[in-house]
Amino acid sequence: MEDPRVNAVRVGIKRLSAADLVARGRLHVGKMHGNPIFPSPTPDLGEISAACDLLEDRELVYQFNRGKRDLLLRNTAYAALYELIRRFAAYVQAATHSEPQLMLEAGFFPRLKRQPARQLPAARHRAVELP
Repeated sequence: MEDPRVNAVRVGIKRLSAADLVARGRLHVGKMHGNPIFPSPTPDLGEISAACDLLEDRELVYQFNRGKRDLLLRNTAYAALYELIRRFAAYVQAATHSEPQLMLEAGFFPRLKRQPARQLPAARHRAVELP
């Protein structure tokens, strides 16, 4: 049953460090491995795992050498994994039909629709006695 409050999958990978992006990619792979709810994930879990390994390796080389070429290679690997996770989130969004529990099983949080502000109760004034 589709939850009317849920808008979409919250990807949540903006401004992550390379190590955190690798950890996020591995979290999704771990949660999806053998998960019968998602029979054919797109992109393939092996592709995401390989991108995690590559970014981890490129980050280590960059941290050791600090060269311009190493930075370029690290940033290219980062962009590739970032895009794979975004595509994976789109797959999860389509496969879950806005069901929050299924999103959680894939390692994503649901993004809730904004709700109108509810009316605040009237303020109660206390009488203050002056001396």
